[in-house]
Amino acid sequence: MKTVISNVRLIDGTGRAARDGMTVAIEGGRFTRITPSKVSIAQAQRIDGTGKALIPGLIDAHKHIMNNGGDHMAVGLTPRGVFDNLATMLRGGVTTILDLGSADIIHVLRHAPVVRPRIHTAISIVTNPGGYPAEYMPRRFYRMGAVRECQSPAQIRRTVRRLARVGVSAIKTAVVSRTFDGKPVRGWSDAQLNALTDEAHRHGLMVCAHLTYAADYVQAARCGVDSVHHAAFDGVITDRVADELIEAGVVFVPTLSLASLLIDGMQHRWCYDPQFTAGLPPALVRNMREFTTHYEQCPPDEPVPGFFVSLPKREWEAVPENQLRNVATYIERGGTIALGTDSALGFSLHGTPVREMELMVEAGLNTVEAIQAAGQNAARVFSHKENIGTITPGALADCLLVPAEITESMTHLADISTVIQGGKVIR
Repeated sequence: MKTVISNVRLIDGTGRAARDGMTVAIEGGRFTRITPSKVSIAQAQRIDGTGKALIPGLIDAHKHIMNNGGDHMAVGLTPRGVFDNLATMLRGGVTTILDLGSADIIHVLRHAPVVRPRIHTAISIVTNPGGYPAEYMPRRFYRMGAVRECQSPAQIRRTVRRLARVGVSAIKTAVVSRTFDGKPVRGWSDAQLNALTDEAHRHGLMVCAHLTYAADYVQAARCGVDSVHHAAFDGVITDRVADELIEAGVVFVPTLSLASLLIDGMQHRWCYDPQFTAGLPPALVRNMREFTTHYEQCPPDEPVPGFFVSLPKREWEAVPENQLRNVATYIERGGTIALGTDSALGFSLHGTPVREMELMVEAGLNTVEAIQAAGQNAARVFSHKENIGTITPGALADCLLVPAEITESMTHLADISTVIQGGKVIR
């Protein structure tokens, strides 16, 4: 049986302007026909899209399923909580995710017969011995497969091959020259990073790189990295650096909402707001209250005690504006932006990424471009066999019905009335 959504404002995710009065047909889990609504399609289950916009299902190209919010990994997380979080993501319109570092157990979740987004994963962060994320991640997570250390080009290539054999969708690494508190860190040489990107590309895999400092973007551009994740914390990239990244075809996944929500949440004490904490694990609420108190009591020039990012409080408070300016520069120079939230961490939880979308618009995208960033562009970040991220004939039928006014404000993304994944109505 076909499903037909009629009389809808269509934003197809390709960057094309919104079209009113459209009908979209779905059959066999894919979009099959897109026409003006005056064209009749018989024998179909009908959904009236009057007053609604149809947009592609959201693709979050930077997720951590095994994180739960709070100031470190897996705070208050239980096995049931993992499945609840996955269901929350999908019902919140996130139909596909790229998990960029959890553990070997992620394979179980990829095939679990539960309500969940389509899961792609890198499994591990590939890094130098003692390199990022050694400054904050406990060694027990290394033993679980969250991090794989290697050093020589031969070892690096072997590590990439092993990950390719187990079916990862991307290779995650870090291009980092110093720790959050300013100490030198053992990052990649150009020879090492070139070995990693070359081997990944031999296996048809894209390379996603964690970066947090403006000085490190140039190495990512010259060594074949495909996407850079996180807008720089410490300052604004120059036009020259942005142009080098753009010329190399690098997709920028800025994860703007992580720092923005963290600062807002601490300053406005969301952890004491019953509306925010409703349904959260008690251990997570206690953790949020603890690090909020640490933040409030911390002198401006000292790091917030216990928080995994060891930046002085004053520097943390400058991060959201620095990041926004970096993304604005990348947009102005013609670069490609993609949706990624880095959730769940701090006050950034699993759910509809409204704040991330709002911030991309604040940085310079229009609403149609932001929807493209959350679909077609995000799909470019990882290697996949599906045709996803757009509402075009032949693409997988992942889509959302939202108020038609989303073309005026991303705030309307919070009001999703229908979620369809692979042609199946989820809500």
